[in-house]
Amino acid sequence: MPIEPALKRAHVFVDGQNLFHAVKSAFGYTYPNYDIPRLAEAVCRRMGWHLDGISFYTGVPSEADNAFWHAFWSAKLAALGTRGVRTESRELRYQNRVVRMADGGEVSLQTGLEKGIDVKMALDVVRMAREGACDVLLLFSQDQDLAEAAAEVRRISVERDRWLKVASAYPAGPDYFNRRGVNGTDWIRIDRELYDTCIDPANYSPPPTRAVQPPEQPGDYTVRRVAPQGPGQDVAALVRLRRAMFTEMWSGSFDPEALAAHDGAFFLPRLERGGAAAWLALDAGGEAVACAAVSIASGPPKPWALDGRAAYVSSMFTAPAHRRRGLARKLFAECLAFARAQGLSGVSLHAAPVGRPLYESFGFAATNEMRLPLTREEG
Repeated sequence: MPIEPALKRAHVFVDGQNLFHAVKSAFGYTYPNYDIPRLAEAVCRRMGWHLDGISFYTGVPSEADNAFWHAFWSAKLAALGTRGVRTESRELRYQNRVVRMADGGEVSLQTGLEKGIDVKMALDVVRMAREGACDVLLLFSQDQDLAEAAAEVRRISVERDRWLKVASAYPAGPDYFNRRGVNGTDWIRIDRELYDTCIDPANYSPPPTRAVQPPEQPGDYTVRRVAPQGPGQDVAALVRLRRAMFTEMWSGSFDPEALAAHDGAFFLPRLERGGAAAWLALDAGGEAVACAAVSIASGPPKPWALDGRAAYVSSMFTAPAHRRRGLARKLFAECLAFARAQGLSGVSLHAAPVGRPLYESFGFAATNEMRLPLTREEG
């Protein structure tokens, strides 16, 4: 029977994309805001282990595929390196996937794939176990492909009569569906209270750039309202552009089938009933290159809205090659005209910094809205 050491040296292995998507699902954060050294130290302290080292792994899109997230991850990885974290990155590769929507239509979406990250992480886990570099191998991942590496570590423990432990840590929120760590490891749940003490205050976002492009002739673009069964699969074009919007806003890859299914489930019935409207801007070749949408939300009666109805603008996006041509202004004007025609008393939206000048030019102003992410006790 291997002798359990009094001082247990732990090495932490972090799958950056896996952890980010788990945190997003469990806690609602929409970008990788974790402070890895602080989070690793907090978990090890809770378990009574001595943090001996950290290895961080992530896919990074090329500058050509996504300049924003390429710059973000380059800056974050550089910062981790200055704090003693060993980093490994691979270029995210994109491929087209055909996704079937709720109405039976199809749309082609790009999906980012990490190649070699899980393999490299698994190899490092096994190598460090063989070298005796640590006693605890702590995985910040729920990727079941790592179960084989955990099994190999157990074999090494038996062969060498040496105490070794493999554990996996992951966020645990009330609405997060994945409640399992890596098979064959000790599972450590990270609650919201612990995670929120380990948020990175640094901003790794690149400064916004305003590329000046020559204006197009007025006839080069047309604006068309989206119909549920409209020409050229309008809803499919809206889904495609929203996928591009979220790719630009968020990090790494996500499931385009889930996004398309939820888009279809939300937009199709509302477009048919008039509870929402959307518009596309099409270039001279008929390709949809920009979009905007507005939906009618219901709430309790207010002195300024006795029926409780209000408009919410979303999905404001223009493909990079077609920006600064006035398309966002035209689409946004359509959203406001729809809201006025419905007799709605107000319009709200959530503005990214780059979009604020446009909205302010229409008379929008910041409000005192506050938000509280809700959690519930699990019975």
